Amino acid sequence: DGKISPSLHESGSFSTSIYFDTADLALYDKRISQIDGSMLFRYRWYGNKRCKMGFMEQKIRKEGWRGEASIKQRFQLHPNLLHTFMKHGGDIVPMKLPFIEQMHNDMKKWNAPLLHAIRTEYRRTVYQENNGAEVRVSFDEDVTLKDISGLTWDDALDPSVPVASERTFTCPMAILEVKLAFETFEQIDSLQLPQWVFAMINAELIIPIDKFSKYCTGVCVMNHANIHRVPSWIKAVKQL
Repeated sequence: DGKISPSLHESGSFSTSIYFDTADLALYDKRISQIDGSMLFRYRWYGNKRCKMGFMEQKIRKEGWRGEASIKQRFQLHPNLLHTFMKHGGDIVPMKLPFIEQMHNDMKKWNAPLLHAIRTEYRRTVYQENNGAEVRVSFDEDVTLKDISGLTWDDALDPSVPVASERTFTCPMAILEVKLAFETFEQIDSLQLPQWVFAMINAELIIPIDKFSKYCTGVCVMNHANIHRVPSWIKAVKQL
């Protein structure tokens, strides 16, 4: 939001997201395997109160070696219209963007209803170098993952509605993400992380994790008996 917080304990703003999947977790299976074209659908709003307005979002994984960037697209949508959009498409969306109907078509490709599955809640602080945006850092704290598959859609939109402790996972660590800006794919191989990142790794203050996903973590810890693959970072965290 551009505000400078007085301290780290008071920094950042809350973000809440509801992730969708089929009953047999088909999206998770494809996403955790890092298959080209794997998708993720979520409904996100800012704050930790009951949702009044949010964004329907889609992420599509693309192979970097082909010179393709993974896709992230979203549009604003009232929560009461979400299921109508999922069923009937973009005609009910006031905003007319070219990808909206394609997103609806992508939802239909799974040949099964997309159900609300996991809700993530966290407080994010964003840092940026004062001389430009070549390095951007996000720091997520108070990360909580909840299995909301047993809630109604109305209750799923309200973080104050209780979720059983056995269906709630509080991450024991914060999540630090470092993003490096680039203009062409030819620049990727020459990108270098700031030296302070390696200093923190050497001091064992952070653990390097590849392709971390809050959603995949939530599915894994809540459905470990029903999944075939476990995220690679689970093993790294267990070594603490």
